[in-house]
Amino acid sequence: ATITVTPTYSNGGVTCSGPVKTFTLVVNPIPVISFNPVSASILFSNSVQLNATITGPYISYLWTPSAGLNNPAILNPVASTATTTVYKLSVVAPNNCNAEKTLPVTVYKNIYIPNSFTPDGNGINDIFRIPPGTALKLQYFQIYDRYGNQIFSTSNINEGWDGTYKGAKLPVGAYNYIIKGFDLKREVFIQGSVILIR
Repeated sequence: ATITVTPTYSNGGVTCSGPVKTFTLVVNPIPVISFNPVSASILFSNSVQLNATITGPYISYLWTPSAGLNNPAILNPVASTATTTVYKLSVVAPNNCNAEKTLPVTVYKNIYIPNSFTPDGNGINDIFRIPPGTALKLQYFQIYDRYGNQIFSTSNINEGWDGTYKGAKLPVGAYNYIIKGFDLKREVFIQGSVILIR
């Protein structure tokens, strides 16, 4: 790019222009990083390949953190992380310009539903719910008493049952539940029972 500068001087209401100066500005290209896909989700104990493409000249690249990667010095490493991790690819161009981009890998747990809960207000196991981090897009989570009456229903995976119905504490015993939704690979339909303990 070429930049032209014309200096001006002002003194007592008189303005003068100096000689025109021309400068050549060199803009060094920065590598462009792209991911396909732009994020990844895996079930706990599974792995996923990170697919990166670098457009433009570069001399080196490196993924960080290296934990959970089979090789942080290749463009398409396999991530086998046990926890949700944001990986960063750093690229160095020949002109020492740097480019960085992050790729989140979300790790979900397999579906595990507890078989009992104790809604006694002590802050431990007070709510019967789908555990956080479960890989499920919930359609509904419903609970029924032994007579088949629905006493709880939600489509919010973060909500759970506190052992009450219409504000009243329900008695100790077994209650049936139905969970329907989709995990990362398939439709999920789970039926079971939970023991309410006080």
